Amino acid sequence: MSVFLQDSIPFAVIGSTSQVEVNGRKTRGRVYPWGVIDIQDEQYSDFVKLKTFLSLHMQDLKDATNEILYENYRATYLTKYGDSLRFE
Repeated sequence: MSVFLQDSIPFAVIGSTSQVEVNGRKTRGRVYPWGVIDIQDEQYSDFVKLKTFLSLHMQDLKDATNEILYENYRATYLTKYGDSLRFE
């Protein structure tokens, strides 16, 4: 992971599902009484950094979830309930 992305963690993200017009262009953003925030404006939101991080590391995240988190859960579950799972 680059130092640029690593220094941004935890990400501060502004999300929106609606489109707004900012400086003559349509973008996703939020409207507040004091102005409009473009979710891709890196001055206010780490949305672009998060999107970059996910696109670069999605497979790593999937692998870690499967190999570490799921396998730990599975081992704990089998240790706790293993005797009751026997089929006869």
